[in-house]
Amino acid sequence: MTDRVRSPNRWRLACGMLVCAGVTAVGCGRPAGVVSTGTVTLDGKPVATGSIVFQPVEPGVAPEGAMIEGGAFRVVGKAGKRRVEISASGPPPGTPDPPTGPVQFVELIPARYNTKSTLTVEVTEAGPNRFTFDLTRSPSP
Repeated sequence: MTDRVRSPNRWRLACGMLVCAGVTAVGCGRPAGVVSTGTVTLDGKPVATGSIVFQPVEPGVAPEGAMIEGGAFRVVGKAGKRRVEISASGPPPGTPDPPTGPVQFVELIPARYNTKSTLTVEVTEAGPNRFTFDLTRSPSP
């Protein structure tokens, strides 16, 4: 018997993967832009897999993004102020491993870090553009 996996955020994941594919294609060989690297943790643990998008604050600038793997990311883009959106989906917290039945994937990162994000970074030509995002599920104090 196979488990059926449903993801209500399939379109979001697909969009993130398209952005990452574009960044990967542009990033082949020598980077054609400013490199930003960093780490993402959720409740003190590295985010296993997810996506990060640097949304431009300036009009007319394309968003830049990358996949998060093992808590680490590498984004290639342009200098400037960016709003940061971080996303990761998976089984809800507390789901047994392996699951005992069908599992519906959910967004693991709170909206205040993605759809309603107030996270910002300033990417500079001079660098080092190393960013650390220590996220929590519990509301901020």
